[in-house]
Amino acid sequence: EDFDLYLKLKENGDIVYPGCTVTHIHPTTFSKRIKKEYQYANAYGALVRIHGRKMINWYVGFIRATPILGIPIFIINYPFKHGIALFFPYCILTPFLHYIYINGFWKGFISKKQTV
Repeated sequence: EDFDLYLKLKENGDIVYPGCTVTHIHPTTFSKRIKKEYQYANAYGALVRIHGRKMINWYVGFIRATPILGIPIFIINYPFKHGIALFFPYCILTPFLHYIYINGFWKGFISKKQTV
């Protein structure tokens, strides 16, 4: 959604990066987070299908959505800035997160729209 808007704005002019940071925190539960991961994957699949190579690192979506091959991408993307304490549980959950991503990405990619 955000990237789609970014591409549309970029087609009509320059985008300025003011150097500011916006942080917003969503209170969440485990099940809400899983649903959000599916939604992100679904949207990314649709965006890759619609915009293709216009997207930076578009190929990463395909790698992440490939069974087994995508698992290292999830491990590399662990948020180390928040500490290493949850790294082991994250690694245990990685195959499950990978499965969620595969389903969401390909559903969005095939349908060419975000369905969640």
